[in-house]
Amino acid sequence: MMVENVSVFIDGSNLFHGLRRDLSGCAIDLQKLVSKLVAGRNLRRVYYYFAMPNQSDNDDAYKKQQKFINAISRLPYFKVVQGRLERRESFDKKGFVYVEKGVDIALAIDMISYLDTYETAVLVSGDSDFAKVVEYLQQKGKHVEGYATKSLMSSYLSKSLDVSVIINDEFIVDCCLDGHRQDFTKTSNPD
Repeated sequence: MMVENVSVFIDGSNLFHGLRRDLSGCAIDLQKLVSKLVAGRNLRRVYYYFAMPNQSDNDDAYKKQQKFINAISRLPYFKVVQGRLERRESFDKKGFVYVEKGVDIALAIDMISYLDTYETAVLVSGDSDFAKVVEYLQQKGKHVEGYATKSLMSSYLSKSLDVSVIINDEFIVDCCLDGHRQDFTKTSNPD
C-alpha cells in the first residue's frame, strides 16, 4: 500500500488573525497542528509564510515575532518563507497602515513548484486568492485540503477545495501548547 505524501502550506498571518478573531483560549503548538492536519500520512515538508513587523515602528513586536520565527525554523521539516510589510497611507484612518506583500504569491508558487513531492497539499488559509492555484493543482491530479477559521474561510475558496475544514475551538483544543489548554467543549455558566 502506497503512503500518501502531504505538504503543508501555512499562511501565517491568515492563521494568526483567524485564531485571534474567531477563537479563544490557547496558544497553538504548530507541530501538534501539523500532526492533526497530516493525520497519519507522510509529511514531506511544512512551509510557513509570514512578514516581519518593522523593527523601527515596534521593537517589542519585532522581537516577539523574531523569537517565534527562530523557534519554528528549528522544527523538523519546517521551512520559513518571509515576505515583507509595506507602509501605505491609510485613506479611512489618519496615518498609515502596513500591507503584507509577497506572501500569497510565494505560497502559490511553492505549491506549484513542489507539486512533484506530494499527492495532497494542505493549505492553512481561507484567502480566496488561492482558488486558482487550487484548481491548477487539481488539474495536475493533486488533492487540496483547506483549513481556516470561520470568518476567514472564503466561500469561493471553500468550493474549489477537495476538503474544506473550519478551524474552531473543538478542532484546535488538542493543538494547544502545554499549560495553555482550556476545555472548549464546556460553556461557562456565570451563576
